[in-house]
Amino acid sequence: MSDDPRYERGRERLREVHGDRSLALVATGRSSQLPVHLRSALKAGLTLEQLQEVIIQTATIAGFPPAMNAWSTPKTISSGDEG
Repeated sequence: MSDDPRYERGRERLREVHGDRSLALVATGRSSQLPVHLRSALKAGLTLEQLQEVIIQTATIAGFPPAMNAWSTPKTISSGDEG
């Protein structure tokens, strides 16, 4: 989008921050807050597959139930079904 290196650094930082927050939201069972963070991550350039990978990785840390509760969220927001 921009040739400004500050823009690219900011975009990369956004990916890092939102990825970490998304993982924390899933791990703590706060998947109701997840759509906002995942939408931001998609706008920052992450793919649906990358978001799902982050979510499934939480199963090894926080257990299978929180990961499965959040599993469909990226697909829902990418299709525009989520408010």
